[in-house]
Amino acid sequence: MKQHQLANMREHVEAIRSIVGLLSEQKFDDASTVAHSKLGLTPEMQSMCNMFENADFRELGFAFHQSGDDLGEALKSKDVNTSLRALNRTMQYCVQCHATYRQ
Repeated sequence: MKQHQLANMREHVEAIRSIVGLLSEQKFDDASTVAHSKLGLTPEMQSMCNMFENADFRELGFAFHQSGDDLGEALKSKDVNTSLRALNRTMQYCVQCHATYRQ
């Protein structure tokens, strides 16, 4: 399970890298699609988060994935500053999780 979770987190980092690249090219719609599909609270991510026994970790996961959906919506605005603020919020969850749950 640990390796599976680490692989998921690496995919999240790759999604953020992709979003940054797409933002730099002003491809907001593509970036929004990545945010929703790779970071958002999809049914698969919701199911996975529900498997965690640690309630705090589970809630942090839900908050992270909800922020991914919020990022996707912000990107639809096609406003760079709004999008960057939303990306910052999403990345704050990454930092918080990694600071709290070091492996």
